[in-house]
Amino acid sequence: MTGLEKIINKIDSDNTVRCEQIISSAEKKAEALKLSAKADAEKKAGEIINAANEKKQKIMSVQKSGNEQLKKQMILNAKIDLINSVINASSKKLDSFSDSDYFEFLLKLISKYAVEGECVFLANSEDNARMPDSFRSSAAAVAEKKGARISFTDESINIKNGFILRYGLIEINCSFDSIIDENREDLKEKVNSILF
Repeated sequence: MTGLEKIINKIDSDNTVRCEQIISSAEKKAEALKLSAKADAEKKAGEIINAANEKKQKIMSVQKSGNEQLKKQMILNAKIDLINSVINASSKKLDSFSDSDYFEFLLKLISKYAVEGECVFLANSEDNARMPDSFRSSAAAVAEKKGARISFTDESINIKNGFILRYGLIEINCSFDSIIDENREDLKEKVNSILF
């Protein structure tokens, strides 16, 4: 082997060692970059998963709150329906009174709503026709205890039941529907306290 061949072999050998070193260094750098990229990707994936879980929890919390609100509203509506049905049933019960119970109840209403002064008792045509003779005197006696002087007329008014006390231009509406409407909120509270 000549000197030139030795030099070429040496250069070739040095180049091979140098290439192997460069390749090894590049492989180490590539592995480090790969591990760093994997760690970054795992970190970002974890952050995305955590953010998604937080968003999911917020959505579930809002949904749960909405469901609770809806449930409360449904319960409230059911209570209101039940209270109204009790009030309506009470109104129907008033409509189903026997004649004696009906006119006895009218006396109680006169006692409650009559005020001092002269008044005219007005009823519908059906009540005028079925009114017992004793009712007029009993009504006058009850009204007198309140300082009212009650008179009766055959004039009929257009109400379903109950009566109206007319004091000149002022009328006190004692029809069952009017009394129930006037006292609906109090009735609701009483029924609510009994039922719930």
